[in-house]
Amino acid sequence: MRRVWVVGFAVAMMLVLAGCPTPPPAGYRPPVLESIDVTPSTVAPGETMVAVLDVRDDIGIVGPVVRTLTTPSGSRLTGRDHCSSDMTPVEGVTHVLVTVTCTVPTFASNGTWRLEMLIHDSTPPVLQPGLTTQVRFDVAGGTEDRRGPELVSHSIEPAVVDQETTFVLSARLRDDALPIAVGQARDGRIYFAKLFAQNSVFNCKDPLYTPVSATEVDVTVSCAPSNYYVPGRSEPGVHLGRVVMIDALNQESFNDIVIDVQPAPGA
Repeated sequence: MRRVWVVGFAVAMMLVLAGCPTPPPAGYRPPVLESIDVTPSTVAPGETMVAVLDVRDDIGIVGPVVRTLTTPSGSRLTGRDHCSSDMTPVEGVTHVLVTVTCTVPTFASNGTWRLEMLIHDSTPPVLQPGLTTQVRFDVAGGTEDRRGPELVSHSIEPAVVDQETTFVLSARLRDDALPIAVGQARDGRIYFAKLFAQNSVFNCKDPLYTPVSATEVDVTVSCAPSNYYVPGRSEPGVHLGRVVMIDALNQESFNDIVIDVQPAPGA
């Protein structure tokens, strides 16, 4: 049997970035999934799961695309970071076996995981809906992590912040699925904004992460004042900062921290 490697990174990106499928023509029939064979059905973190999808199509299968990997808590990981796929013809391109190989993350939580796959039977610029299906497998021997990181403690240096102070925020975070990142986009950014006056802010960036145990990490970030986008000075008053924390399972949590900004000396 001749093995045909269909989905390299470039092919997958071309199909994904092609946009939404065009309305299917009259008589269009998407690919049909005959069966899914998952081995093993239960897998431990760090081990490999292999799924074989038996697929038929009246015209021909173009290729599979790995989409998202959904954890038992419902958070989503990028599928291609952990899984790859290839295609083997059984009866030309109208009957193929799609083999998906996934390395289960070492931080995986116990329960049922779902991998979403898209099986294409067309190519750009005329892109038809194709077949969207899910591969399910169970993880055992992992963690029971179902929540985002926990803020264990935090401190601000200096303890008294005036409207011209650049301060350092230090925090200890805990989670079973390290590494942990802060910031809505994992970019380390935290914003302290004055209540009822969002023009006055402290911008925090460039975090330094220091692991302290298998489940805890210390993070420090420098926060500088600005007002109406002019750096160097904020307004006095209560400023609220939301610390967004995201673990390796893409589970998110947040904590609010309040600082009472004092007038600068001589102000």
